[in-house]
Parts: sequence; C-alpha cells; structure tokens
Amino acid sequence: MLASICKRCLLQNGSLVIPRISVMTQLGFLQKSPITSFTPETTSFLPTEAKQALFAVSYLVNNCGLSPEVASFTVSKFKRLRFASSKRPDSVLALLRDHGFTNTQISKLITTHPLLLLANPEETLLPKLKYFHSIGASSDDIASNPRMLKNGLHNRIVPMCNFLKSMLLSDREVVSIMKLLRWNLHDVHSTFAPNVELLKQVGVPQPLISAFVSGNPDILLQETSKFDQCVKKLLKMGFDPSKWAFVKALLAILGMSDSTWDHKEEVYKRWGWSDNEISVAFKNYPACMALSENKIMSVMGFLVNEMGFQSTDISRIAGVLLYSLEKRIIPRCSVLRVLQLNGLLKKVPSVFVTLQVTEKCFLDKFVIKYQIEVPHLLSLYQRKCPSLKLME
Repeated sequence: MLASICKRCLLQNGSLVIPRISVMTQLGFLQKSPITSFTPETTSFLPTEAKQALFAVSYLVNNCGLSPEVASFTVSKFKRLRFASSKRPDSVLALLRDHGFTNTQISKLITTHPLLLLANPEETLLPKLKYFHSIGASSDDIASNPRMLKNGLHNRIVPMCNFLKSMLLSDREVVSIMKLLRWNLHDVHSTFAPNVELLKQVGVPQPLISAFVSGNPDILLQETSKFDQCVKKLLKMGFDPSKWAFVKALLAILGMSDSTWDHKEEVYKRWGWSDNEISVAFKNYPACMALSENKIMSVMGFLVNEMGFQSTDISRIAGVLLYSLEKRIIPRCSVLRVLQLNGLLKKVPSVFVTLQVTEKCFLDKFVIKYQIEVPHLLSLYQRKCPSLKLME
C-alpha cells in the first residue's frame, strides 16, 4: 500500500507533485500512522527531492500539529521546505518551547511561516525572540502575527521598532503595532519614515500621527508616491490636515484606485447626488466613499424607496450609510412607521432624528413613550415581532 502511495509522488517538469491527502485518508493510512512510515528504506526508489518532501509532510503532521491536507499543500507551495533530517526543525521547535510557545501557538507559527523550521535557531531565531521579549512581546503576541519572525532583525525589525519609539510610543504600543502589520517590513527609511514625515510637513499634529500609526500601520507602508498623491488630493479638496477628518479621509482613499473612486461617484450620482454633494458628503463622512456598491445601493434603496426620505437630505448626513440595515436602520424605521400607522406620529421624523440620535434618546422618545398605546413596540424594535410589512 505504502509503495503505491509513494509512486504517485512524481516530478513533473521539475516540480514535485504530492498525492492528494484525501486519497491517503480513504486508504486509512493516515489515521493509523500519519505518514510516519516514510523512511529511507520505503522510499529508496524515489528521487531525493521527493523523499525530502515526503519527510517534510510527515514532520509537519506529526511534530507541528498540521493536518495532513495542510501539510501536503504547504510542502507543495514552499519549494524550499525539503529536508531529510529532523535535526534542524527539532532544534527550532525546542527553542520555541523553551521560550514559552504552546503546541497551539507553534502550529499557528508554522502554518503561517513554515520556513521557520529551516531557520538557524541560535544565530537567527534566538536573537529575534530575545529582542521581542525585551520590549514586552509575549509568545502569544508573536504567534498572533508570525510575520514578526519572518523579517530580518537588524535591517527591518529593530529599525521599525526604534522608529516607532521615536514617535513617543511605548513598548506596549510598539508591540501592538507590530502585531497589526501584515506586510513584510520594508526598509523603514524608504517607506514608513517618509510617509510619516510628509504628514508632519503638511501640518498633521503628532497626536493624530501617533493615533494613525497605532491603528493602521500597514497604511504607512504604502509606496511614497501614492501616499504623496493622496495627501495632495485631500489638501486640494480643502481638508484641514490638523483635523481627524483628514486622517480618516486619507485612510479611505489610500486603499482606492482612481477608477474605484470614479465608480463610487457614479453610484451616488444614480441617486441624484451632484458633484458638490458628493464632495461635501466625503468631507463630513470620509468612510462613505469606502463603502461597497452593494452597501450603498441597499441602504439608499431602503431609505429613499421604502421610507420616502429625500436623497439630497441623506447626502448631508452621509454617515447614516455606514449603519447596519438589520441592526439599526430597519428596526428604528419600523418603530416609526408603526407609530405613524397608529396615528401617534403625523410623519416620520427627519433622517437625522431617525438614525443619528443615541440609542437612549431613540428609546425614550419613540419606544418607551408609546409603550401603553403600542404594547409590542419594544419587541418590534428588538426584532422579535414579525416585520412591519407582515403586520400591515
């Protein structure tokens, strides 16, 4: 049986093709002894690379907690992940356990960063662990973002951390930011630092920059040319860089191409918004331009077509588009329509009163106030009653 499985590990055009684990599982092989029988004797007829790949799959399953399917996929994806001896990966796992990593955390590390098994434990991995621990990072912090161990210590990790500290951020804040970074750390001097410097030059206060960095560090790893273009675009639109709205607007447009921006404008124009109304909406509520077309259309469709609100009124408080239809908009509108149908309201209040007042204010003014006249009103608001359409 084992020989028939091994023979399916062929080299096609120089690339290893590992058999689908589902086939192995159907044979009952992995449940009994997950690939542990892939020894030099049983695979002697295979090319060296295939032997090493099979050994790597076996190791990932038996020592790192990966499922057979994930292990097979991982070895196929990472061509460097080939080894015929467990000496190096054993020493890596031993080092991780010595530094407090649990089996679950190790499995997460290896799943995300499998080439970690080939790292030099003493020369490469240990210095990184010591450095992160020196700034207060726990094993759980590191496991939450295994990319923290993927970057070079002296050319990327230390420069980035030192730069963050120079912005008067504490070690704990630095660790939190490192946990959020999802890209490999590019040279801090070619991306991160110039983008931060640009924000300072245009007048963004240090507290806002620090808040921006803390919450959205990946954004500052954008190419400097694109970052500069977006900053200039916002200044041209009249945004005040000393205000938080400038930072929010920058977040919105940095992740958007020109064509996507144009498309969002076209979507709002379908509802009769002018260029000026779109501009005003973006200045007041920058996130409205980051919404998907489906979100815009569904909320606008309900507010305009179902509730009868004027589209231009919505443009003045475009922040309502960010609310959840299911959790806020429909429950509140349902309550107001019921009150109107029962003659308790002459008309539905404005969009602002309907959606932007606080939860307590809405409950006091439109639910608790009318509980005697409409006993089921609170239940309706909590969406425990049939929908308004069915009640009508």
